[in-house]
Amino acid sequence: MQVSHKDQNTNILVSSLLDVINKSLTPKLSDWWVKVILIAALLSLIEIRSDGWKLAFSVTTLILLSLIWLPFLLKILSLVGGGIKTEVGEVNTPGLIDLVARLLGVINDIGDQVDDKNINKAREIINEARREAEREIAAQIPDKAAARKRCEELAKRYQEIRKEPPGQQRTYKMSQTIAEIRALASVADYSSQELDRLFKSNSTGNRILVLAILQACPDIALFDSITASIQDSRSAFEQSMALRISENLVEKLNDEQKKRLREVIENEEVKKHIGSDDSRKIPAERILKSLIAG
Repeated sequence: MQVSHKDQNTNILVSSLLDVINKSLTPKLSDWWVKVILIAALLSLIEIRSDGWKLAFSVTTLILLSLIWLPFLLKILSLVGGGIKTEVGEVNTPGLIDLVARLLGVINDIGDQVDDKNINKAREIINEARREAEREIAAQIPDKAAARKRCEELAKRYQEIRKEPPGQQRTYKMSQTIAEIRALASVADYSSQELDRLFKSNSTGNRILVLAILQACPDIALFDSITASIQDSRSAFEQSMALRISENLVEKLNDEQKKRLREVIENEEVKKHIGSDDSRKIPAERILKSLIAG
């Protein structure tokens, strides 16, 4: 049977992608990565109720299981870049880039939970996967101007997502948006002055843009903006981001800044806003512990 030229090109592409998948199965990343994700997926099956607990398959479980494929997706993205030109057309990867960005958002959420539970080995694997995913996303952006344009688009997208009904799906979408901005931080290369102006622009999207940049590139010059996002946050999501940024900056603060940060976190209104939410309560407690010890 004669094979068409189109089928030959397709077979070559498929063979290349399969080769990349096979080569990406390294013990360093895949074995531990799969274990971490499977544990997280199993935990997501448990639904706690007042009368006990039950097992329930959820969207969270599905998304977590899809993360097992992240190392393979990153290798494929690295291989094809913006696309592969063949005689039968171009195979491009905007959908793949978007999928990696979505999974990166989930990785960041898992990473926060791992930090809160102080699981060192899982943290190491997740941080490695996060760095690799961020590198691949950033590699698709040609220059500073393009990176900044994309960051501005994502800030506007965040504002639109905030209008959706609260829930898990909205949180995942917001996490994806933050993850992509964070990945582009080094390419966008905003100065401290530019970030300060963006934060003070009174745009909720711009405030989140600044915090996402600071997650990737902590800048003590934005200390006032960070504490403002803790004390006068516009959402629990924003406050959680600011608390985790503060935690990474504690050792770099001077005595006056440490005193100010402690006052903000111990403020009764702030404590009331944080409530029993572990995503904010745990980092706040760790910050206070570091400030008191220091």
